Amino acid sequence: MILFMSVSVSALQVFAHGGEDHDDSPKQTVSTDAKIITQVVHTGAFEVTLKHTPFEPDTKTSVQVFVTNYKTNAPVENVKLNLSVEREGSQTVEIAAKQTDSAGILSLELPPLAQGTIKLDVQVNAGGKIEKASFGTIAVAHQENNQASPTQNGWAKTVFFGVAAIFILSVIAAASWFAVRRYRAIQNDQPTEIESDVISV
Repeated sequence: MILFMSVSVSALQVFAHGGEDHDDSPKQTVSTDAKIITQVVHTGAFEVTLKHTPFEPDTKTSVQVFVTNYKTNAPVENVKLNLSVEREGSQTVEIAAKQTDSAGILSLELPPLAQGTIKLDVQVNAGGKIEKASFGTIAVAHQENNQASPTQNGWAKTVFFGVAAIFILSVIAAASWFAVRRYRAIQNDQPTEIESDVISV
């Protein structure tokens, strides 16, 4: 929940700009760092953005919803929103989003879903207008954990720097040893000066 509230602040900053070209078709982007999926759809007068973690089987998913004016990007106040979840071989589930303390920001929770695909549709009711749009079909599947845990990363860094330190010390030791041998060899190769007694007649 803390992660989603932090995302909401950045989302409001994004929505607070004007004069940006919009894409009428639903689009989906994935943040690999935070593992947050962002989906945006245009209903007509409104733009609806969903932010959530990947949908995994048999797991509840918290979703934050942002509703803005399509032309001005301003958050829409006093908005009601229903999300329709159509599951394969099952009845469609209607979920009403709850308004938060911030204008244009709502939250909802998807129930545990079976592995497969779902179809998400949204209905927005605000300013005397009721508009609908579809986010299309979305996969519900187990996510592969391709990233190492912080502990694994810590051990990996420790081993790396340890090996690097040993290598550098070995190079310095080898260079010092060769320098000492060369110095001794030079000293041994120098001719010995022999003092001769001068006999005066």
